[in-house]
Amino acid sequence: MYAGSHAYASNQYNTVAVDSGVASADAHGLIRMLMAGAIERAGAARVALINKDAELAGRKIGATAAIVSELRGCLDHTNGGPIATQLDALYDYALRRLMHANRHRDQDALLEVMDLMSQLHSAWVDMQ
Repeated sequence: MYAGSHAYASNQYNTVAVDSGVASADAHGLIRMLMAGAIERAGAARVALINKDAELAGRKIGATAAIVSELRGCLDHTNGGPIATQLDALYDYALRRLMHANRHRDQDALLEVMDLMSQLHSAWVDMQ
């Protein structure tokens, strides 16, 4: 019983911590958090594939794709110029690699997405 209560409390703490971070973040910080979330979930999907847990891998890949889609949807094509166009192409590529990873249980495709998102995350952090 204690372990379950501890897990519940830990989950609630993490939820509050994330909610607090989101509430206090500016637009730049929110994008940074989304990128970090995509990297974390793609990593969790890879671990699930290693552990032969296809259901969990599928959920984590879906969560990663949802985040990447959200990032893509935030692009300002009117004012963003060629950078927005290039980011759109990168996000599209990441989404296609995630679909491939899910369909073929391909860990390398997940590593590729993690690397791409890590590079974007680093560049985003450096801009601040």
